[in-house]
Amino acid sequence: STTHPPQSRHFADAIEWYFFFEKYANFGLNIAIGTDGPASNNSLDFFREMYLTCNLQKLLNEDVNALTALETLKMATVNGAKIMHLDDCDI
Repeated sequence: STTHPPQSRHFADAIEWYFFFEKYANFGLNIAIGTDGPASNNSLDFFREMYLTCNLQKLLNEDVNALTALETLKMATVNGAKIMHLDDCDI
């Protein structure tokens, strides 16, 4: 499992992460959305993180179907719960 903080990664040097994002998910890696905190991200707006996760995938893969809203919601909720070992959560 891993946490994906899109806004901090977007401004960092790890742009390659976006190209391999779908590949990692297809291999079964549990990916949740998160924020890095105020030290490296000027916003803790979780809805903004969801928006960036979804739309950056669409932009960088040049595919409007690259990441659906349901997949994004699952990353923001269920996948995060799994990382915290709260396995009784699902959409």
